[in-house]
Amino acid sequence: MEFERSDLDKQLENFDCPVWSEDYATGFKAIDDDHKDLFKEIGILKNLIDQHDSTDHIEQVISSLENYTVEHFSREEAFMIGAGYPETIDHMKKHRALTHKIDCLRILYHESPEQIDTYKLLKFLSQWLVNHIVKDDMNYIPYLKGEQDDADHDIADSLQEISVSLPRDKSDLIKKFIHIATSDHPAAKKLTSAIELFEIKLDERELEAARKDFCK
Repeated sequence: MEFERSDLDKQLENFDCPVWSEDYATGFKAIDDDHKDLFKEIGILKNLIDQHDSTDHIEQVISSLENYTVEHFSREEAFMIGAGYPETIDHMKKHRALTHKIDCLRILYHESPEQIDTYKLLKFLSQWLVNHIVKDDMNYIPYLKGEQDDADHDIADSLQEISVSLPRDKSDLIKKFIHIATSDHPAAKKLTSAIELFEIKLDERELEAARKDFCK
């Protein structure tokens, strides 16, 4: 056990935990406040790891991340759509990817809390946050400020809401699936089985990727 702790301490010595600075400021209070909250959450996790007291607090971290992805992503997407940011759909896909990743993290935690590598979790969140702000979020800020001439103010028309915002062609396809799956047509059972099988395989693939990101 002492070896594991000293190994973890060595990792932490070489880890540069991100701290909020004005370099990350977008100039929009709602967005910046959300980002500050995640920086704070990462700092709390780092302190818990330093104290070798993080395992019991992982569920709290997961809950905070789930709330963050729901509230911050919804707010951010509304801003992008309203500003006509042309890359809104691609940005939304990145949001969905992280949301799925956090869902997998919760599944893995409930399988066995001890398998979660808190250092890996800390590193993943830190890298994601900095990259997301610097590389992704800063790209749409000029559109929120009205500084770009190529704003697509019809972007909302390319999205159709079911339970989440999707490209129109995808939402139409899902509606067709729902129509068939809820009908008495002989193909309904086969379609439902095929979707369930695909979902299982997709979940297995995503879970396996999450294991590499978060597990010992």
